[in-house]
Amino acid sequence: MLGVTSESVRRWQRQMEQGGVAALRHHPPTVRPRKLTDEQVEQIRVALEGAP
Repeated sequence: MLGVTSESVRRWQRQMEQGGVAALRHHPPTVRPRKLTDEQVEQIRVALEGAP
């Protein structure tokens, strides 16, 4: 109905049970650490600029 996974619904339910409606308010997503180094990103940029 909402186009979300059942895991999301279960997570929302746990949040509501633990913190009420306020716990469902928007929270900025956590940022994952980058998997590529700056050097690797630069190599990709250079390769893409040279691509036909």
